[in-house]
Amino acid sequence: MKLNPLTTLSIIAAAWIVVLGTDNPIVFAIVTISALSAGVAATRGVSFLITALAIIAPVAASISIIHIPFGDTPLMPLVTAEGLARATHLSFRFTAIMASMLAGVCLMSVPDLSKALQASRLNHKISFIIGSCAQFLPQGHSIYRTVRLANQIKGRKVTIINAITTVLIPTVIHVLNTAPERTLALEVAGIDQPGQRSVYRPVPDHRLEKLARPLILILACAVVWAWR
Repeated sequence: MKLNPLTTLSIIAAAWIVVLGTDNPIVFAIVTISALSAGVAATRGVSFLITALAIIAPVAASISIIHIPFGDTPLMPLVTAEGLARATHLSFRFTAIMASMLAGVCLMSVPDLSKALQASRLNHKISFIIGSCAQFLPQGHSIYRTVRLANQIKGRKVTIINAITTVLIPTVIHVLNTAPERTLALEVAGIDQPGQRSVYRPVPDHRLEKLARPLILILACAVVWAWR
């Protein structure tokens, strides 16, 4: 059964609550593995992992540069034990948060999400932000396929060594360039305007899902409370 997008958002929020509330590497690993598995199953390919890596790797590198040099126990020049432990912990936590969000986007249809948000009582600014973010992964997947096709047409063989310059960087640049297009589409649909709307064909929302959404968040808070 296909979940209502609002239910998927509730699951993402619950994952974030558990990750941030427990702040435990075991929880990070469980959430990350579950999210990556769900994302790969939804996309049926490795493009999800490439997109996730393109987002997570630069942030993890920035975290490492900021934290690794600072600590009381030097391991080698510009590397301390405390800084390395802190950077690893923060990188794993960010990976769990981002992986859960990306997996949730894969499991949602962007048009269904937009319709569900318009029919909800959610603030229009939040709806606009969520709608814009939800378009990121599908467009990123499409751009990745275009870049891969361009490399094939040129006869360029992509390897681990040149993957960053031939695939990763062009994909990221094109994704950033399409940001105005995502914004324009939402503005044309009027999602950035205040007020609740109706749609011709509402997204199916089973009564059990309406009941489950707050329960999912309550359960996540209970897990955090029990963990502590």
